[in-house]
Amino acid sequence: MSKLETAIQKNKAFNEAELPKDIHILNTDSVRTFKEITDLYPGKVIFIDVWATWCGPCRASFAHIKPLQKYVAENDIVLLYVSIDTPQKAELWKKMTGHYNLKGEHVIINEAFKMEIYEKFGRNGILSIPHYAIVNKEGELQFPSAASPENMDKLTEQLKEASK
Repeated sequence: MSKLETAIQKNKAFNEAELPKDIHILNTDSVRTFKEITDLYPGKVIFIDVWATWCGPCRASFAHIKPLQKYVAENDIVLLYVSIDTPQKAELWKKMTGHYNLKGEHVIINEAFKMEIYEKFGRNGILSIPHYAIVNKEGELQFPSAASPENMDKLTEQLKEASK
């Protein structure tokens, strides 16, 4: 019975959690291009993490996010999480951002720029996630396939290069 009670309490905590102040959900209802989102951060390096709530490897990768969060905070880099979930999953998506303490900026794709995301970060219309990318200070997609937070040494190199 104690295992069941523990599971119930975890589920209840997940569903009742509120988003911390350092998690920002951006409204993309009127956004027509992905560039409109990256243009919100002029002169900043942007680390992009493309993920989905249903993606087990995406959720597993969040275990390695703390060193990246520390690095971006110290170096004025934007962490932009892009969810490819459907709008019907928006509530679950918001809850998961808080559950995994994904500090940074968050967007869920809309139909207007969905194909752009798949073309920009995928191959032949197929997008493997998690997927990481880096936009440099000039607003250019410098690393369309960046290193994972699990490979922080390589990722730090790429972020430093994008900061030049």
